[in-house]
Amino acid sequence: MNASSSLSGYPAKDGLIIEDDVSAAWCAAEENEEQWLEVDLQEDKNVMAVALQGRYHNSWVKTFYIQYSSDGNTWYCYGSAISDKV
Repeated sequence: MNASSSLSGYPAKDGLIIEDDVSAAWCAAEENEEQWLEVDLQEDKNVMAVALQGRYHNSWVKTFYIQYSSDGNTWYCYGSAISDKV
């Protein structure tokens, strides 16, 4: 897992929800629209759902995009006919 930035104590690796540590979270260090969290699945997979967990502080995300790539260079937005934002 990689991120554009991470607030101290909230690293990118904590963006993955693990049953035995539901308090962990990734938080960006900056409040702007350029922040991202990347999950490398190591191989092509069908992703059926994405679960998100919010925090009560230091969380600035209001909307987000889900993008996918098979080569890490060309990215495609997942979305509906109305909007790419989730």
